Amino acid sequence: DAADGAAGASARAAKGGDKKAKHGPAEDKAIGEVEGSGTNGIGVPATLHVHVPKAGGTPDQQKCSGKYALHSTANGFPVWIHERKDRFLYHGNDEHWYIGDDEEMEMNFDCDQGYIRHEGEAMLMPHELTGAWERGEDWTPDQHIWVSADGQPPSLESRAPRSSKDKGKGKSKNGSKSKGSKGFGKSKSKNGSK
Repeated sequence: DAADGAAGASARAAKGGDKKAKHGPAEDKAIGEVEGSGTNGIGVPATLHVHVPKAGGTPDQQKCSGKYALHSTANGFPVWIHERKDRFLYHGNDEHWYIGDDEEMEMNFDCDQGYIRHEGEAMLMPHELTGAWERGEDWTPDQHIWVSADGQPPSLESRAPRSSKDKGKGKSKNGSKSKGSKGFGKSKSKNGSK
């Protein structure tokens, strides 16, 4: 059950079983609040499905598509991991949900970068958000990107683009990052060195 998965992730994190996510007692309360939140009554889902269309994006952005399982917690929110173990859906330190990779995991998700993002709305989970997800590197809204708990796309109307605050660093291809209007870019070579 989804609530059991969230409780298990929270319990593992509290026992130190989640090596990549860190949180303290102050965040434990927030994690407990997140587990029961959500407008659809299911709280934190054990799995999420992400669809990023091939048109208009990079191969690395397209790799965000797939099934994600509840993994850990960070920044007071749940983190889901792609079934390939190479992408993470997490809540960044700038009130946006992102899909990033090992680089963000190594920062314990205390960052504001990824391949795609969506501005957070109160305590809503990624599948409950309205408006368009955005593709880095320039944070272009794409209403054809979606996240759902059941693998079915939400209505196109619920994914219509809204204005963005344009923060955070978007990733495009080969792990390179560019700056948002307030961020600084950095890049990696194909072998992963900086």
